[in-house]
Amino acid sequence: MAAAKKKPVDDPIAEVEQDRADFDDAHAAAQDNVSAPEPGDAGYDWTQHYPKGTKLYRHTYADGVVVAIRRFGDITSKQWMLSISHLQTDFQIENAAFERGACPEAAAIIRNRPAPLDGPDDFQDLWDSWTRDSNGGEVAEPGE
Repeated sequence: MAAAKKKPVDDPIAEVEQDRADFDDAHAAAQDNVSAPEPGDAGYDWTQHYPKGTKLYRHTYADGVVVAIRRFGDITSKQWMLSISHLQTDFQIENAAFERGACPEAAAIIRNRPAPLDGPDDFQDLWDSWTRDSNGGEVAEPGE
């Protein structure tokens, strides 16, 4: 929104009112340009991607990217274990667990983490913290 063109005024009160109106217009325009948090941002509300009441585990990567997935203890069942019994490697089982526990947005972040040769293994770090802290720790509440 373009700022209103100032008219010369002889009235100091009118000038202050015009300055305030210009400020309000500029502030409103700035607020319009502020975008809502997106998946991966610290302030993103992950609860909208899961059924109401689902308890989530929030993981913050070293670079500040945040992902929230169902708690590990909440995704396991004997029926699910039976359905993955054909999987042969630890990685296949771990990947199946993430697919079961993550919404599509969280799964996309997990899959697309950088994999530097000399850097941290984000997948392993997430796995270790998620399975170790399955029923406590940093749990997302509604609105987080």
